[in-house]
Amino acid sequence: SRSYQRPNDFTWLFLGHDTSVPSGLAHRRIASLVLFAVQGLILPYYDVFVAVLSPDQVFEFALLFCLSFFAGTYLLLPDLDLRDSDPAKSWGIVQVIWRPYARVFKHHGLSRTPVLGTLSRVVYLGSICYVISAVIQSLMDLDWAISVYDFPWLLSPRSLCVFLGLAASDLVHLVADQFFSR
Repeated sequence: SRSYQRPNDFTWLFLGHDTSVPSGLAHRRIASLVLFAVQGLILPYYDVFVAVLSPDQVFEFALLFCLSFFAGTYLLLPDLDLRDSDPAKSWGIVQVIWRPYARVFKHHGLSRTPVLGTLSRVVYLGSICYVISAVIQSLMDLDWAISVYDFPWLLSPRSLCVFLGLAASDLVHLVADQFFSR
């Protein structure tokens, strides 16, 4: 058996033993560092944001962005197109909902395209939630109907912040794969 030798450069901190692409832990470390760096770069412009928005809105939008960035980093990564990936395992017992997604979207295909990949996972997860709510509604015989007109909040600034956080997380993941792959 071949013994493992650590590379001389800093990449071993992020790649671990498999130096082809960053591990799940490495992706989380990289994403956390990037998020903190971005916050540090934006912080000096806080007054500019407050001049355009209220302080409460700046806080709310920043919080939504950061929470969705972490949700994207831990739960909605592009690697959900792999059946037994770390992000799929993060879903625990309900990880089976991502198996059809992994069958439809091939690894390194559309699901790994910035913005479109994020949109594909959001639409897929939204469709699953819609189907589950429709089944519950029919089983419980509720007088409730869901239509496209029930979702005006999808085009709100809050939704945009959430989507941008998810998309930024995807972008960091994809750039890390390109930058650290050998």
